[in-house]
Amino acid sequence: MKKKQVKGKAENRIREKCKLCQGRLQFLFEANHCRMAKCPACGFVQMIDEDKTPEYEYTKSYFVSSKYKDDSALAKEHARRKQLVGKYLKRGTLLDYGCATGEFVSYVSDVYQVEGCDISKDAIEIAGKKYRELSGHFFHISELGKVSRTYDAVCLWDAIEHISDPCELMCRIRNLVKEDGYIFISTPNIGALFARILKSRWPFMTPPEHLCFFSKRSMQRLADTLDMELIAWKSKGKWANVGFILYKFNRVSSVKIPKKIIGLFQQTFLSKWKIYVPTCDVQYAVLGKKPV
Repeated sequence: MKKKQVKGKAENRIREKCKLCQGRLQFLFEANHCRMAKCPACGFVQMIDEDKTPEYEYTKSYFVSSKYKDDSALAKEHARRKQLVGKYLKRGTLLDYGCATGEFVSYVSDVYQVEGCDISKDAIEIAGKKYRELSGHFFHISELGKVSRTYDAVCLWDAIEHISDPCELMCRIRNLVKEDGYIFISTPNIGALFARILKSRWPFMTPPEHLCFFSKRSMQRLADTLDMELIAWKSKGKWANVGFILYKFNRVSSVKIPKKIIGLFQQTFLSKWKIYVPTCDVQYAVLGKKPV
């Protein structure tokens, strides 16, 4: 009874509306001291404590974490992303929105005329130094408003969940896509069984790093809002190195793995140990403009 009363009070404090469909939000749970709410109408989940100070910014320390240290695991991810794009686009121009330190831009530069942008100036600097032959292909998102060209495809790989207002962003991105172009998205799937079982302990549930979450239903709603078609959708597992898995475990668990142990999987030959995690909680979506 007490838990229900607490939950009810939390629901009463919610004044925000769903940023996807403007529906009424319901309190879901608290994660990492941030309140998460769900829209029953479309299934979209968002953080409602926007006044929270982020626990970190996207600086160099973020991009040298275990997530970005293992090129072999990232290459596995990039290979299937490249394969997905290749099903719909054999050649052409591509923008990687949220390109981080430029790995995907480099990976597909042999096939596409590709550019990358990111919110982090540090990430852009690292990308330019790491891939000097492509240094002119990276820019800060503040320069996106100056871009007059359109692209055959815009990719948002593990990016949209970091955005406070994804609908506003996607409306701008839609204008960057040619009439016969595509938007490719990968993002955590909060509708997956693994996510529904773990709830606030789900490894992807890391606000204020991750600010919003889509299911297949809410992804369809996003496509409808953009007046686009959800051409393809699938939920898959993920390739990751063991160091990154342990790092994510520490982010959501009250039982912490010692940093020395994690360091063994980040700084020694064990950093190359990658595994496929079959949780089916990463969704891939392909959006296309509707025929006129």
